[in-house]
Amino acid sequence: MFPTIDKRKTGTNLRRIMDKRGLTVKDVQQYLGLGSVRPVGCEKEAGSIGRKTEYSSH
Repeated sequence: MFPTIDKRKTGTNLRRIMDKRGLTVKDVQQYLGLGSVRPVGCEKEAGSIGRKTEYSSH
């Protein structure tokens, strides 16, 4: 059984923590070692918090 993640609450909480610590999407990208800010910033930038985002399986 897999846990259910509430994307809206997770995004809201992530944004709250980022704002509290003065972090940018780029800061989180670098910390996580991501090649693109899309996984971090797509919900905020696209205004799609809570909507399913599909990624390539490659």
